[in-house]
Amino acid sequence: MDVDLLIENATIVDGYWPTPYLGSVAISGETIEIVSSCRQSLNAKKVIDAKGKHLIPGIIDIHSHSDLVRVSEEQFIHKIAMGITTEVIGNCGIGPFPALQEGALGSLNYDVLGSRRQFASFDEYKQAFLKAPPSTNIVALQAHAPLRIEVMKERVHQKATKEEIKQMVTLLETSFEQGVRGFSSGLYYDPCLYADREELLALLSVVKKHNGIFSVHHREEGDGVIESIQEVIELATHANVSLQISHLKAIGEVNQSKVPHMLSLIEEAHEGGLDISFDQYPYEWGATSLSSLLPPYVLSMPNEKRTLLLQSKEGREEIRKAIETTNHYDSIIHLCGFDNITLLSYDADPSIEGMTLSEIARMRNVDNWDAFFTLILNNSNSSLMSDITQSRASIEMIMAHPLGFFSTDAIYSGRHFHRRSTHAVQDLFDNYYIKKEVLSIAEHVKRMSVNPAKKLGLLDRGMIMTGYKGDLLLIDLKEKAHVDMVIVNGKIAYEDDTLRGDYTALVL
Repeated sequence: MDVDLLIENATIVDGYWPTPYLGSVAISGETIEIVSSCRQSLNAKKVIDAKGKHLIPGIIDIHSHSDLVRVSEEQFIHKIAMGITTEVIGNCGIGPFPALQEGALGSLNYDVLGSRRQFASFDEYKQAFLKAPPSTNIVALQAHAPLRIEVMKERVHQKATKEEIKQMVTLLETSFEQGVRGFSSGLYYDPCLYADREELLALLSVVKKHNGIFSVHHREEGDGVIESIQEVIELATHANVSLQISHLKAIGEVNQSKVPHMLSLIEEAHEGGLDISFDQYPYEWGATSLSSLLPPYVLSMPNEKRTLLLQSKEGREEIRKAIETTNHYDSIIHLCGFDNITLLSYDADPSIEGMTLSEIARMRNVDNWDAFFTLILNNSNSSLMSDITQSRASIEMIMAHPLGFFSTDAIYSGRHFHRRSTHAVQDLFDNYYIKKEVLSIAEHVKRMSVNPAKKLGLLDRGMIMTGYKGDLLLIDLKEKAHVDMVIVNGKIAYEDDTLRGDYTALVL
């Protein structure tokens, strides 16, 4: 039998059997032709000796923010170099389409997606994707914020009217018809945080109609995390849609004890018949826009009014009190403290990148609050911060839960990235398999490949099985995780720490 690629002597973790086994995998075109524990007599164009290496299904990153780096003219290597073969874009309600007004999508898109580029429709985005250099396959969600901005314009910081909801529903229908597989909202972020139950249920009716998924960054991950999880479970249950809770965690030392309750809520919903799962990145610290540290009412102000408030002593005192008291939003400063918030990217003054907010205050000989407000005032472009949010024990508890998936939540804006944007897979295996086996390799594969594929309806991906697509990761897991080779759609995409360009990435 003639095949294109034969991988021999691999320790195969196929996603089905609970125990790895030695064997061979043969691929022709895009498709896995043979998976066998016996040596095969085949005529292969290329043979790979994988002795001592694990061969696992290509990883599916169910929560990413690579939307705009994927349509850049520059080669994008970071996800492939981690062994990720498919990623889901359009998360947290943040995305680049549909947008007909020039510059409509604003600073949040720039901070999180790294560009102000926007597209009139998903069809237009797909055209740009297919012209860009190949990297991972993508699955797209329709983000909530562009729908609100396109329909509501200057009213975007308010409750939507019935007519505005109707227009958003029409736009969402169009995106599903063009191939998105779900809908995402970021109820923590402006302007999605202004969406009420009526608006969300109307949009979820479209998700139900198209058998899509509802991915959500719920309103609070700190003091109000329990109530926020209850809200999205109730919405998904009422709408009868598949729910994906984004980057599950409890923010702040005082809230780590809530993790068992969070997981029990998810278990109860699952046992009650809801298709529910969640994802997690394997780090104690997260990353998002610096401006998200401000209270929602400040973010909703016109730029000129917000600037005047931040410039005045009285305005700063007002904002400080709002942050310290908190009111139905995650005040990261209140939950984590200035010592635990680090500036990752700051275009206005790159010299202070990598410093905590308290270190910047000491360097400038001002108090923490004045340093923070000045950073916000002086920032006109991209700004990204990292915050220590959760404990190692909480990460392990969440990771061990069978309804959990792996994700990176990777952001590629600015010059410096959170480590999850470049090493999430290797760090997961190093810290939670090689050094400490929180899960077996087979259980990790379920959370990284098998279950995400099922969730997304990718029925021929996520496992190493005859007839499945050839998305594979060859990885060394002996002392420190090292990605040796990545195969996408049957072609070698990454080898010897180098991205190969002779393959095709698809919109799935």
